[in-house]
Parts: sequence; structure tokens; C-alpha cells
Amino acid sequence: MAKPSVILIGAVLLLALLALLRIFRLGFSFRFSTLRKGLASVGKMHILLLVLATIFGCVMFVQYSGEAQRSASAVVTLNFAEASNGQNFDGTRYNMSDILSEEVLERAIEDGGFPNVTAEQLAKCLSVSPKVQGDSYNEDSYHIATEFLIYFTKDEHTSHLNAENVVQRVAQAYKSLYVEHFESTFDVLELDQEVAFADMEYLDAVKYLDKECSKLEYYMTAMDDENNSFRDSNGNTFSGMALRIDLLEDVQIAENLYAFIVQNSIAKDADAYVGRLEHANVLLDYDKQRASTSYEICNTAIDKYDERMSRVVLVPTWDNDGEFYMGRTKIGTDTLSVKAYSYSLEAAAIQKELETNAGEIKAMTGGTEQHGAEALEMIEQIYDTLLQYAQDAQVLVREYSETQMNQCISVSMTEASFMDLAVRSAVVAIICYGMLVLVWIALKGKKLLAADNASRFVH
Repeated sequence: MAKPSVILIGAVLLLALLALLRIFRLGFSFRFSTLRKGLASVGKMHILLLVLATIFGCVMFVQYSGEAQRSASAVVTLNFAEASNGQNFDGTRYNMSDILSEEVLERAIEDGGFPNVTAEQLAKCLSVSPKVQGDSYNEDSYHIATEFLIYFTKDEHTSHLNAENVVQRVAQAYKSLYVEHFESTFDVLELDQEVAFADMEYLDAVKYLDKECSKLEYYMTAMDDENNSFRDSNGNTFSGMALRIDLLEDVQIAENLYAFIVQNSIAKDADAYVGRLEHANVLLDYDKQRASTSYEICNTAIDKYDERMSRVVLVPTWDNDGEFYMGRTKIGTDTLSVKAYSYSLEAAAIQKELETNAGEIKAMTGGTEQHGAEALEMIEQIYDTLLQYAQDAQVLVREYSETQMNQCISVSMTEASFMDLAVRSAVVAIICYGMLVLVWIALKGKKLLAADNASRFVH
């Protein structure tokens, strides 16, 4: 259904068109002298026509103001690099229709408390389109939209709603759902709240704590590499959290807890634990032999390469600009050297683990649970501290993620100001005045033509 303002302007334009047709039918439109006399004949009617045009302009202003109350619009802007390629924050394809999805509208209705309206009814009053339209048929005019206009117009089902509030709620609902969908996950920071340390072997509990600390510290270090200046509402930073976790791991776990257990030979079942370590060392010894043998094989193969062959490493190559150059290429010795280095590192790591296990076997042989209660208390205290660090880390990462996502997508309202409405009404009034002048000339057409012919006859 067309807006009343459009109907009114259409009526004025139709009247002007009929006036022009009459003027053409009278046949004097190409005689400028007749047109000049027609404009001059307006005379005192000029004031009346101006008053009528002003009244029409005021009517249009009232109509525009009423329509502004019945409709509203908002702009959703995507502020991340992937958006310019038509992609979401995670690189997947962006779909504009998601802005008015059922899930978004249902959340908007819930958040706004809109009474007696369903998502389906609300959808019929809403539309979304790119703020700047591109042309896919012309490469120079091709444009990937990153700004989208949400437009709402009331109907019989939504006449009781505030238009501006509706588009604001819909835009904010879309933003919140988008942020929730693409924000960082926190699974790695969620530690088990109930760990049965009392059922664990003491050194197994130490290794469990060490593993959880390493996991959290690695995550915090990775986040610090991404942004080393962010600070949450509690004053925490990624580097600060990583340092606290590192100190817990090095001092409380390694120096205090581990040393206390080993020095006092604390074990629930020393024979079983020692047996496990001895079996593990057998398997580790096989892995060490494999890594050492592979290292020796690689070095032997490298020694068999002819020195003259290793010097020939340049091949004719073209770069991206089509320029010719001699490029270095890898040969067999390069690959073998990399593999040999990798095997040497693997063998060294296994040897270190073998030595650690051998030390624990020596310490735990004949071990008892004499100081078990003290060790268990230390373990639980350290884990309580680690749980608190994990909670602080979750708050830190969540606030950072929300900050990043809030910057990546923004919502702004587009309102028609009083001045905008006044200028539009004034332009319509000026056009209306011109149309009224044409109508006046058309109504006086025969008299004007007769007068012009008479003056020509006299001359």
C-alpha cells in the first residue's frame, strides 16, 4: 500500500501533467510570447498560488512527521576485514537474510517485551537491504556491502509498537546473537570442579596439576601474542595471568609439592607405581633406540652425497612479475638434515623422561603413606588456586572477546530530523507552486492565445 505522502505528490503531478497536455493541445506552447503573457497574467494570483503551495507544504510536513512515527530504520555495520570479501568473522560466507531470521526476531520480541505480536507478523513489517547497492554486471560498479539497512513500517498487527524501539531491538538482537555465535570458546579454561585426588597416586596428581597448568599457561601466552595491552575489569592481563600460572607450576608444584612427595617417598601403593614406571621405561627405551637409529641413518645418507652435487642448487625460475632469476632449490641433504635434527631432539626428550622416571623409581621404592595427608592437603590447595586462576582467565578472555566482537559489528539509528522534514516539505511546496502556475496558464489558455493572435494582427 502506497504512503499517503506519495499519493498526494502523485495527485499534484497528475494535475500538472493534465495542464501540460491542455497547453500542448491549444498549440501555443511553442510561442514564447504567449507563454510570457501567461506567466505575466498570474498577477495578483501569484500570492494566492503561493499561499496554496505553502499550505500544501505544511500538509506534507504533517504527513511526513506522521510517517516518521510509523516507520524507522537502523544500520548494521560490519567492521572487520573479512566483511569486505562477503565473509563472516570466521571466514564463512556472510548471509544478509540472517539479520531478520526467526531467531533474531524472537529475541527482539523477548527483549523488547512486545505484546500481542509474533515473529511472523513482525517479519512482514521489516525489510533489509544493502545501504549501498552495487552492480554485478559492471566490474567498476561492483561492491560488496558491509552496511545493511533495516527498515520497519507499522501495519495492523504492529500499530501498537514504537517503530524506533522495534528496529533498535531487532538490530541489537542480531548483534548479540552474532557476537555469541562467533566469540571465542572457553572450553580449554573450564577445569573439572570435582577431581578425586584422594583416589589418585600422589605423583599422578602432581602430573595432572602440571598438565592443567601447562594448558592454561599456553592459552594465556597465545592470547598475549594476539593482544598484549588488553586489561579486563579486574585489572588482569594475558601476560600477568600467564606469569601467575607459571609461578604456580614452577614453585608450588615442582619445587614444593613434587619435592615433598619424592623426598618423603610418599605413595599409596609404591610397588604398583614403580612397576608402572619400569614398564614405561621399557617402552621409552624402544622409542629412544628408534629415534637414535633414524638419526644415524640420516647422517649416513648425508655423508654419501657427492660434494659437487650439493653445490648445484640453482635452477632457472620466473618470479610473479615475469622476471627471470636463478632460484635455489632444496636437495636431498636438506631434507635429511631436517629429519636428523628432529630425531636428535626426540631422542634427547626421551632420555630426559627416562632419567626422571629412574629418579622416581629410586625414590618410591619402599615408599609409604606416612605423610600422605599433608601431601593431599597441598594438592587440593594448589588445585583450588588453579581453579581461581581458571575463573579469572575466563573473565579476561570473555571480556576481550566481547570487546573485539562489539568493535567488529556496530548498530546505529537513522532518524529524520526536524530540519530534514522541513527541507523535504519546502521542496514539495516549491514544486507545487510551479504546478499551480501551469494549471493557471492551462485554464487561461484560450484567452491568452486569442490575445496573442490579436496583438499579432494589429502589428
